[in-house]
Parts: sequence; C-alpha cells; structure tokens
Amino acid sequence: NFAAIRHELAVAEQQARASVVMFPNDPWILLALANTLQIRGLAVLRPMAPAEGLAAAQEADHLFARAYEISPNQPLLLRNWAQLRFNEGDTWGAFRLIDRMEDVIPNEVESYSERIGFLKRINELDGIRLTLARAETRLDPAKMVELRGVAGLQQK
Repeated sequence: NFAAIRHELAVAEQQARASVVMFPNDPWILLALANTLQIRGLAVLRPMAPAEGLAAAQEADHLFARAYEISPNQPLLLRNWAQLRFNEGDTWGAFRLIDRMEDVIPNEVESYSERIGFLKRINELDGIRLTLARAETRLDPAKMVELRGVAGLQQK
C-alpha cells in the first residue's frame, strides 16, 4: 500500500541524505540518494503526491548529473539516469545516456538491453533491429542469444 511504500522510501531517503552530508563527493552515495528519489518520482506514484513526485524526480536528475561529473564512466549511473530521463518523457536525453553507456561498455549486453527496453516501450521496431545489428558486431554469440531474448526475437 502507498503509506508503507512512502514510509520505506522516507527512511531510505533519510539514510541516503545523511550519507551525502558525510561524503558529498562520493558518486555511489549520490547515486543511492538519486535512486531513492527516482523511485519517489515514478509516474505511477505521482497521483498520490504530484508536487512531491515531480520535485523528487528533478532532484534525482540533479544528483545524477553531479555523480556523472565525478565519475562519468559508470555504466550503472548512466543506466539509472537514462531510466529517469525516459520515465520523465525525455527520450532524447535517455538515448544519449545509453549511447554513452554503450561507448563505455561496448562488449556487454546491458546498454543494448536497456535501449531495446526503451524502444519496446515506444513500439520502435526499426530501432530494435538497428540495435541488434550494431550489437552483433560487438557481442559474442552467447551474449547475442541473451539480447535476442530481451528483444523477443528468435535466433537467426
């Protein structure tokens, strides 16, 4: 129920904010607070507290940006920030962050998988095909099987 979720998020946020006070330049601590605020800002929770949800999402975006300045090559940071941007309706920004993630870890499934997830949500089949084609030049066959599963496509 919403009250229990709200309470748990408040506790997590309080703990994360206390950690940020102690370690204001630690990207992982900034990421922890940003992730908590990202959840509070989810569109599904917004009807319960619209202004609070919007403020949480905006603060999360700011925290992701600060963490990125400190540590720009962290795939987890890029992925979570892209998820926030996508959920906020900034598809261009989300895909630019996934582009950066792909540059950082070109031989791993995660960036392609995240991009395909976004593309599926906006029903962009051509983009999925292009992503699979690009990934095929960079990933080994076992990883491509995994990625095709994410895309919902059978092995070639």
